[in-house]
Amino acid sequence: MPAPGLRARHAHSIVVGGLGLSQTGTQRAIRLLPASVTLAFAATGNSLQRWMQEARRGGHELLVQVPFEPFDYPANNPGRDTLLINSSETQNLARLHNAMATITNYTGIMNYQAAAISPIRMRLSRCCAMSNTAACSSSMTAHPLSRRAE
Repeated sequence: MPAPGLRARHAHSIVVGGLGLSQTGTQRAIRLLPASVTLAFAATGNSLQRWMQEARRGGHELLVQVPFEPFDYPANNPGRDTLLINSSETQNLARLHNAMATITNYTGIMNYQAAAISPIRMRLSRCCAMSNTAACSSSMTAHPLSRRAE
């Protein structure tokens, strides 16, 4: 709800995710994207503290991407600490905490590689409430006008 006297406006955000998985891609995103673009780091990435510090120096808001079970799991396994549909709430909460501990200074979490997400999303809301954590919702779809990386 807007502050008194201000008109309600639509808010739009651009989030670039999957960072930390590719050194070259992560460097380019941090170096070339304006500070107004939010950067989301995959909890399974590499050198996350270093990238996080560099991104924060560049003025970027940060999110951590928690791996959720995809439809074709286990053939497609997003990695350690993946939240799984058939895992208990206690197991998924422990995995969520592990993923959240991979970087610091982030403002929220969002899914990474989630297709079979609906049952987990319901449990995640409760897990986040138990963790006092902000959760972000994302459809993880590319804009139709976006160009494929060359």
